Amino acid sequence: MHPQLILEANPHCVEQILAFKKCHEESSYMLRMLGNCNEVKVQLDACFKKQKKVVRKDLLTKARAERERWRQKCVENEC
Repeated sequence: MHPQLILEANPHCVEQILAFKKCHEESSYMLRMLGNCNEVKVQLDACFKKQKKVVRKDLLTKARAERERWRQKCVENEC
């Protein structure tokens, strides 16, 4: 299962999303069921995994900065 294939929501994986959509458009249902687009899907999943790591790292950095800011405010106000 993969997230929705929205280009704006997945800026790191635009190329892989377009390749996956193209494969699905060019292949019949039976070919897709027999694994015609599996290689493209594996590349797409790998890209989503890398993107998730980047996003998670950014969110962790923001959370740590916010936590430190909160601690500073607490020390100033003697919470």
